Parts: sequence; C-alpha cells; structure tokens
Amino acid sequence: YGTSEHYAPARQWYRVKYVILIGLGSSLPFCGRAPQDVIELAFRALDACFGVVRRSGLHQFPAWPDPADPPFVNAAAILRP
Repeated sequence: YGTSEHYAPARQWYRVKYVILIGLGSSLPFCGRAPQDVIELAFRALDACFGVVRRSGLHQFPAWPDPADPPFVNAAAILRP
C-alpha cells in the first residue's frame, strides 16, 4: 500500500492552530477500481482541493460483523483548513 513520504513531516503541522482530520474507508470496488485505489484517488482529490499535510498508509482489516464480507481498507489524513 501507499506511503506518506511526500507529505510534510509531523513536526511541521502540529504548530498550526486548526487542522482538518478525515478518515477514509472502502470495502468494495468502485468504477472498476479496487478499494485501495479508490482511497488513493480520494487522497489525490483531497490534496488538490485542500492540501494534504500528512496521511497514513493504507490498513486492511477483516469485515465486521461478518468476516466473510470483503475486507475494509482504511486510512486517515490531515488537511489544510
């Protein structure tokens, strides 16, 4: 999954007064794209609209309450206000 190497280090964002925190998740394909690709596209769109200061990697978890469902892919980001 993706990395956050091209985003600001943590020491640069904690000095600002306000931040926007957002969580992203997907478990199903959308428009023929895998869940992890959907989240990466969402990160790009958020960066173009707001500016992504820092983001997490992608994390996959079993579905709940039914683990037979597709697994969830989750991530989080800090955006510029």
